[in-house]
Amino acid sequence: MSNNRNWGQGGPQKSDTGAGTRPNWGQGGPQKSDTGAGTRSNWGQGGPQKSDTEALNPRGSGGRHYDIPVCEVYILNNVMYKNVRLISEESGEAKIFEIEDKVGTHYALKIYRYGIKPNHAILDKIMDLRDNGLLINIYDHGTWHDDPQNVDFDYEVMQLCTGGSLATTQLEGKEDKLKEFALKMTAAIDFLHRKGIVHRDVKPANFLFTDKNRRNFVLTDWGFAKLLDKNGRAVTDDGRTKLYTAPELYINIPGQDTYVDAKADFFSLGMSLLALWKGEGLLIADEQKLVRQKLDEELPYPSRKEMSEYSLSLIKALTRNNPDKRAGYDEIKRWSNGEIIFHDPESDNLVNDYKIVFSGEKNLIAHNHEELGKIMWDNKDLAKKYLYNDKIANWLEDVDRPEMAVRMKEITEMEYPSNQDTGLYAACMELMPDMPFYGVKGNEVTTQKELAHELLYNAGTYIESLGSYEEQIWVYCRAVGLGKEIKNLAAKGCEKRRAYIFELAYKLDNALPYFVPVKDNGKTTYAVKTVKAYAEAFYSADNEYFFYQARPDFLRWLQNIDPALYGRAQTMLAKYGSNVNPNMLIHYAILPDLGFDGKPLNVSAMSTPEKIAEVLTVQHCLKVENKPYRQYVDFEKFKNSSLHVYLLSKEKYSKQISYADYCMELKSVDNNRKCAPYGPETAALKIMAGWHGGSIPLTLHGHTFTSPKDIDKVNLSSYSKQEQNLLVHWLSLFFQEDPNANYTAKSYTKRALELFEFIEPRLKKSAYIALCNNSSFNDVDGAVSRNKRAWIKVRTVQVLSIVLCFIPMLLVCGAIGYLSVTTGSVPIEMAMKSLGHWAAIIIGVIGAICCVDGGIIGMAIGGFVVYWLVELLFKFLAPIVPWLVIALLLATVVFFGRKIFIKIGKRFGSKDFTISEIKLRHRAGLAFSSRSILLPGKSMDYPIHDINENTSYANSHMPKLIKNSLLMLALSAAGVFLCGWIIKNYDKDYIAPVESVEGFYNGDVQGTPSTITLYKNDNGLWEAEMVINYRAGKTRQIMIANEKSDEPGTLYHKENPEVSLTFHPRESADDSKSLVGTYINSKGNKRTVNYKQTETAKE
Repeated sequence: MSNNRNWGQGGPQKSDTGAGTRPNWGQGGPQKSDTGAGTRSNWGQGGPQKSDTEALNPRGSGGRHYDIPVCEVYILNNVMYKNVRLISEESGEAKIFEIEDKVGTHYALKIYRYGIKPNHAILDKIMDLRDNGLLINIYDHGTWHDDPQNVDFDYEVMQLCTGGSLATTQLEGKEDKLKEFALKMTAAIDFLHRKGIVHRDVKPANFLFTDKNRRNFVLTDWGFAKLLDKNGRAVTDDGRTKLYTAPELYINIPGQDTYVDAKADFFSLGMSLLALWKGEGLLIADEQKLVRQKLDEELPYPSRKEMSEYSLSLIKALTRNNPDKRAGYDEIKRWSNGEIIFHDPESDNLVNDYKIVFSGEKNLIAHNHEELGKIMWDNKDLAKKYLYNDKIANWLEDVDRPEMAVRMKEITEMEYPSNQDTGLYAACMELMPDMPFYGVKGNEVTTQKELAHELLYNAGTYIESLGSYEEQIWVYCRAVGLGKEIKNLAAKGCEKRRAYIFELAYKLDNALPYFVPVKDNGKTTYAVKTVKAYAEAFYSADNEYFFYQARPDFLRWLQNIDPALYGRAQTMLAKYGSNVNPNMLIHYAILPDLGFDGKPLNVSAMSTPEKIAEVLTVQHCLKVENKPYRQYVDFEKFKNSSLHVYLLSKEKYSKQISYADYCMELKSVDNNRKCAPYGPETAALKIMAGWHGGSIPLTLHGHTFTSPKDIDKVNLSSYSKQEQNLLVHWLSLFFQEDPNANYTAKSYTKRALELFEFIEPRLKKSAYIALCNNSSFNDVDGAVSRNKRAWIKVRTVQVLSIVLCFIPMLLVCGAIGYLSVTTGSVPIEMAMKSLGHWAAIIIGVIGAICCVDGGIIGMAIGGFVVYWLVELLFKFLAPIVPWLVIALLLATVVFFGRKIFIKIGKRFGSKDFTISEIKLRHRAGLAFSSRSILLPGKSMDYPIHDINENTSYANSHMPKLIKNSLLMLALSAAGVFLCGWIIKNYDKDYIAPVESVEGFYNGDVQGTPSTITLYKNDNGLWEAEMVINYRAGKTRQIMIANEKSDEPGTLYHKENPEVSLTFHPRESADDSKSLVGTYINSKGNKRTVNYKQTETAKE
C-alpha cells in the first residue's frame, strides 16, 4: 500500500480471520480506563493525571496556610460580581467559581491558592487574543486582597465553559471524531505557538467544551505556559503532568538550563490522542517505566485491528522521541490532506506457491493478489462470470488464501449480489489496495486531491451515486477510510447531499476554492480562496444570497482557510444560532472588520447604528421622492433580518436591537391604545431616530428638516401626498412618539392632539388631513357658530336680568334688613300701622260694598268688621313685617333665578372637555381614525348632532326667558317702590304729649345696654338720669336741659357740657313711647340711642 491512500478515519476493509462475518473494525481493544467515562468537573480538573507541582512561583508564606475564601460577592478591579456557585475545588492550584456581573453575564472565576502566582504577562497576551474561538477568553486578571486574612490571591476572570473537558470523552473506534478533535486541538496549539507561547501542559483535561452541546472546545490553563524567545525556545522547570510530558523534558544536566520548544506540545498532543482512544487509565505507569516507553517509542499503541494505518501514523509521528523527527504543524497539515506521515514496513503478501491461471488461452496467470486484480479488471466480462460463480473464491482457497476467498463470497453474496459491476470493482479493490477510482470522464483518481476535485466539479452526478450503497464510489471511499463520511451522505436528501459532497471535497483538499453565488438567483458563481475574496464577491452580487453560509461545505472551507474565524463563527452559532438565520450570522461573524455595507469599518457609512440610521433615512426619502433608492431592511421584518444579525454579530448593540423590537410591536396592547397613527412608517422612523440619539433629519427636494420649526420655512404646497405623509410620521417623533418624551409631564394624548393642531394648517395634502376634511361629519365649525349666536341671545337677556332685576331686588332686601337691625323696627311698625289703617279703610269699603244686600245697616256692619279685622291684623303683624318682606323678596329671587339661569343652562359638552377640546378631539379622531379612543362612547355624528340639539334648546327657551325676566323686572320695581315708601315713612316723627314722655326707659347706646329716667325738675327743666352698662362697669350721668321746652330736646351733662343727649320722642305701633336720638361722649364720638318706655311717670 502506498503512503497516500488511507485519507479518512477508517482503514480499508480487510479480513484477518477466516470467519465468514465482516470484522467489527475498531470495536475491540484493551479495557478502557474508568476515568474516561466518569463524571468530572466542568473545568476538567478532576482527571487522574494532575500536574506534578502544586506551586508555580511560591511566595514566602512562612509555612502558614491560607484558605481561598468563598464569598457571596467578589469585587475585582472595581467590578462587583455575584458568586453563583463553586464549580470545582479539586484543582491543586485554584478554586473555580461561577460568577455573575450586574448585567447578568456569567463568567468563571479562578482564584489561585496562596503561594501560587501565574505568569500575568502571559495572561495579558491571552487576554489580547480574546474571541479567537481557539483559546479560552480571559476578561480580567490580577490580585485580590482578602481583608480577614490580610493576604493577596491571584485570580482570572474568564469564559464560562459548561460542557466539561475532553477528559470525559472516549473515542475508541471513532476515527472520524479522533481526526476532528486532533485538527481542532492542533489549530489551538499552533495558534498559541504563533503568538510566541508554549503551553507545556497539553492534555485532554485542558480542552474545555464551551457549552453543553459539546460541539466546540477551547484550550485553557496557562499555569505552565512560557514565552518563547527569538529562537523559539523557553527555559523550563520541573512543572509537568507525567503522562503527557515529552521525553526531552526529563533530561536535566546540572548547571545547565533545560530548554523546551513547540515540539514538546505536539508530543503531549500525541499522548492526548492516545489517551482519548485507549483511555487514560491504560497508559498510566510509574514514571521510570513511562520514560523508558517514550524513549524507546514502545508506547501501547493501538493495533492495526483497532485503528487504521492512517490514524495510527499521526499518533506515532507525534510521539517520536527525537523532537527533530517529531511531527509538527506542517506534518499534521499534510496528514489532514490524507497523507500517511509515518509508515511501518509490512511483509509482502507474495508467496512462492501463489499461482492462479485466469486464462490459459490468453496466458493470464497471477502470482499475487495485485496481479489477479489487474487481470480481472482488464477482463471484466470474464471476471464477473468467474467471480459470481465462486471460481475466484475457489482459486484463492486453492492457494491457501482463505481470508480473501471469504471476502470474495461476501462481496458476491452479501454486499453486491445484484450489481456485478460494483461487485467486480470491490473485489479488485480488495486484491489491489492501490487501485484507482475512475471518474465521470474516465479519469483515474488516485490521490486525495484528485478525489476532492472529482467530487467538487461533478457533484450533480454523485448526488444519486452516493445515495446508493451499490455504486463504485462507495467502494472506493470505504477503501480509503471515508466510509463513515459517505454513509452520512447517503442518509441525506438530494438537496442536502450536494452540500455534504462539497464538504467532503473541502475536507480532502483544503486548497479548493469556494464558489460564491453572485448572479441569476445563485446559478452564476465566483470562485474564491480567501475570506476577503468571499466578501468582495458577496457584496458585488446582484442580490444578498444568504442560503449557503451555514452549510457544512462552506464551514469546512472556512475552517480550512481561517481556523480562527471558523472558531468565531462556531462560537456565534452556539450563542445565537437558534434564534436567527444562521447563514447571516456566519456571514457577519467572519467579517468583523466590515460595516453593514461591506466596507471596512474605518470608511464604512454603515458601521454603527447611528450611521446606519442616517443612510436608511436618506434612502427612505429617495423612495418617497420616487427616485432610485436601495432598501437595506424592511423594519416590519427586522427580526432575523440581515441588519438584525449584523448588529447581533457585533455583540455590543443589544440595546439598539431591543429598541427596534419594541418599536415594531405594532399589535402590542400599548400601541393598540394609541390615539395617533402608529404604523410601520412611524415605527421605522422612531427606530432610526432612537439609534441616532433621539432625532433624525429628513431631506426632501433639497430642504433638510431637523425640527418642526423648519416646516414653516418651506413652501409645502408642491409636496406630494406621500411626501407630506412622511413629514407627518417624522413630526410625530417630536410630539407623541418622541423617544425622549416625559409622559408624566405631558400625556401621550395631549401630544398627539398637539401634532394634529400643528399639521392641520400645514400638511393639507397628507392622508390624515384629507381624511378629516372629506368626512361627512366634519362641519363642527358651522354647528358651533350657530350655537354661539343662539347662546349670545340667551346670555344677553340673562345679563340684563341681573342688572335690572336681581341686583335691585337684593339691594332692597339689604336696605330693609339694615334698617331693621341698626335702628329698630319702630319707624317700620309705624309705617305699617299707617299702611294698615288705609288698607283697612279700602278693604272695609270693599267689604261694605259686598254686603249691599243687607241694606245700609248691613253695609255699615260689614264694612266695620272688615275694617276692624284688617286694622287688627296689621297691628299684630307689624313687628315681623320687615323680615317677611325680605323673605318674600329672596324667595322671588330664588324662584326666578332658577327659571332664568339654572333651568336654561348650556347643556352641551361634558365635565371633562370644553367645546374647543371636543372639536379638536373630533377632528383629530377623524384624521387618525381614533375617535373611539379620543371620544369614547360617542357616535360618529357627535358632537355636531349634540351641538345642533343644544342650539335648538336655546332658541326654544328664549320666549320663556323673556317672560320670566319681565316678571322679575316688575317685581323688582315693586320692591324698589316699597323700599322707597318705607324709607319715606322712616323719618316721620310722632309727637306725643309731654306728660306721657316722662317715665323709665330701657334701650341701648349704639348696641350697649342702657336705661334712662326722664322727668321735669322743680325748675321746669327736662332732666334725665342715664345709666350705661359697659363691660368694664356701669356709668351714671345726670343730663339737664339749658332751657324750658315742651319736648326733652337736647340735654347736657352737668359738669361737662361737651357731653350731650338729643331726643326725638316717637310713638310705636302698640301706643308705647320711644326715644330715638344721638349721644355725644366726652371724646366727641356720636352714638345712636334707642329707648322704649317701660313705666310712665304716673306708674
